[in-house]
Amino acid sequence: MNSQQLEYFCKVVEHGSLSRAALALSINQSALSRHMRNLEEELGLSLFYRNGRGVTLTSHGKRLLERASRALEEIELAKQEAANARASGLESVVIGMTPSVGRLLVRPLALELINTHPNMKLRFVEGFSGDLIEWLERGRLDMAVMYQASGVSAVRSEKLITERLSLVSSADSPPLPKETATEQLSSIPLILPSAPYGLRRLVNLAAINQHVRLQIKIEVDSFESMLNLVKAGLGSTILPESAIDPELKRGELQTSLLIKEPVTWTIGLATPTNRPLVQGLSGIAAAIRKELKRFDMSNDSRHHV
Repeated sequence: MNSQQLEYFCKVVEHGSLSRAALALSINQSALSRHMRNLEEELGLSLFYRNGRGVTLTSHGKRLLERASRALEEIELAKQEAANARASGLESVVIGMTPSVGRLLVRPLALELINTHPNMKLRFVEGFSGDLIEWLERGRLDMAVMYQASGVSAVRSEKLITERLSLVSSADSPPLPKETATEQLSSIPLILPSAPYGLRRLVNLAAINQHVRLQIKIEVDSFESMLNLVKAGLGSTILPESAIDPELKRGELQTSLLIKEPVTWTIGLATPTNRPLVQGLSGIAAAIRKELKRFDMSNDSRHHV
């Protein structure tokens, strides 16, 4: 028994004959008759008394009509609720981002989402990758755009873009070459986040692969503070050029692409694995992909892989 059979059954009752019901349903009378026979056979009951003037219900048919009417009303209500949900979209969404990604994405993404979901309440939360993973797991975030985590069971991650990293120094420091071998980092005072964070793990791994002992001058777990220290000439850092685009355009920083042991930064869209995805997040994810793709394509000077 399915909803179509119940709908056909109710139409036959409403019109009092198979021929008139078939006309109302715009189907062949023989097909409708076959549906009713199948329904009766499935139930093992006679639902109609058939005569030359049409059909009338048996006692079993009357009981089924009562239940079928309620079932069809509930199905119609569910369809309407789904339509309303699609029309209104998500009521709210909390999106986490690393500070470097937030600088790039928050403004264009907010404009896009306000345009497509005018009734939705947006909340953006910034944190380093380790924090974002924890907040996803605890339910504080619906999704996060962050350094792509591998081997972390708490999140599922979809790769969005991958960019090579560069050595970054103050524009007032001695000019940097176009490229810097990763092995030369041993002689450069660095300003980096502390060990738990994604950027530091990337740099540490590259250093290990090149047997380089890093010269960490300052550890700072604030992105803006890290940039301020670099601009003040207290050391260099390692970042994707996209993360410092405003400073590069203002001439405050300079970069040198890391080579020989290239360090790559993969940005992923992370969602939690310990709870179902919030309905409607697929549209938000599509907007994030769109904005990152737009950025990626419009910056030919960037070092994407």
